[in-house]
Amino acid sequence: HTGKENSVLQDYLWEKYAIFLLFLPARAPEWNPMEQVWTSLVQRLRELPVNKCREVAKETGPHLSAYAAIEIISGITYEEVKQFYRGSGLVPQD
Repeated sequence: HTGKENSVLQDYLWEKYAIFLLFLPARAPEWNPMEQVWTSLVQRLRELPVNKCREVAKETGPHLSAYAAIEIISGITYEEVKQFYRGSGLVPQD
């Protein structure tokens, strides 16, 4: 998949919303900012207080993982997202 077949979509997104599609090479996780997001999510999951998880588990039952994900994701700041992109080399350092 080279992205060439998406030129109409690319043009539309750029003209309408100023969104630029960037196709990353296969098997290059170091260039993918989502890999840094996953690393951050796992780290934060490990840092969730066990007592809070137990308390929430009583209320949410099997939905504890969804609750944990919501808590973690909602805590990610705009600055952290920028850092994920900078760390992947897709955005230049300030």
